[in-house]
Amino acid sequence: MKIARAMKNMSFSYTITPVEIAESMAFNLDCLGCVCWFEYGRIMAMPGTTIPFSDTVKPYISFFHKRRDLIRDTDVVADVAILRNFPSQAFANPEHAALTYRVEQIMIEERVPFQIIFDRQLADLSRYRSLVLAGCVALSDRHIEEIKNFVSAGGRLCVVGPAAEYDEWLRPRAADPLAAIAPDRVVRVDAQGDIISAVRRSCADRLAIAISAPVGLGIELTEQTQRRLVHLVNYRPDGPIREADVELRVPAGKRIKSVTMATPQAPEDTDLAFAQQADLVTFRIPGVEIYAIAVVSWE
Repeated sequence: MKIARAMKNMSFSYTITPVEIAESMAFNLDCLGCVCWFEYGRIMAMPGTTIPFSDTVKPYISFFHKRRDLIRDTDVVADVAILRNFPSQAFANPEHAALTYRVEQIMIEERVPFQIIFDRQLADLSRYRSLVLAGCVALSDRHIEEIKNFVSAGGRLCVVGPAAEYDEWLRPRAADPLAAIAPDRVVRVDAQGDIISAVRRSCADRLAIAISAPVGLGIELTEQTQRRLVHLVNYRPDGPIREADVELRVPAGKRIKSVTMATPQAPEDTDLAFAQQADLVTFRIPGVEIYAIAVVSWE
């Protein structure tokens, strides 16, 4: 879903459980997917099966339709872009593509706001603060030039493992083409090193959002006019997440007027206490059953 959204498109897939529907609301581009199937006079979960449509998904479908104001016309807020370089993914040793996917998984588990990008998107990275090259061993001269342009414009680079060892045809390079970038603009880390720390350092330890919560809580940060929305998805199989402490950065000069939480289980939004210090807003999520949205509005 993140890939589809990065390409300004939606992902249409089967979403037959509350978690799958929650994922679609959080990460997809205004699309729930296929929540049921009408076949041979019966409504089933999927075609060609005897799996019945589950009533457990109804509150989530209803929430999607009733709270369109929280889901449509939003932009993803991400500090970090992770490059899926085509030659490295398709032609190089599979271990390099595996490294890319592993770093993406680490970003998900550590709740770092990131977006997946592809080669053609290297030309415009202005919305990101850091570009992560993980497993990107086969970069063309054009790719390298676009990466250097991003750094020259103020961005920073996080290199995980080897990078740019070959050109796009997997011809070895005589020297590291990224070596010319100023050392203070690049954070390098071994593939087995502390990757999350390196990514945070590349963002000057000032991510757009930080959440203290048990493992298994996924997030997506989006923005509309005058507010930011924190989508929370509980993947834990052992029940609701009881509390989550949030530190959210908002655009400079904005004064927060309210923080609320909306869930499929509650008919009304819940007001949350908050504190603001400069561009940093702190508040506590009282619990997440499966899906919730925290709405931070400013004047």
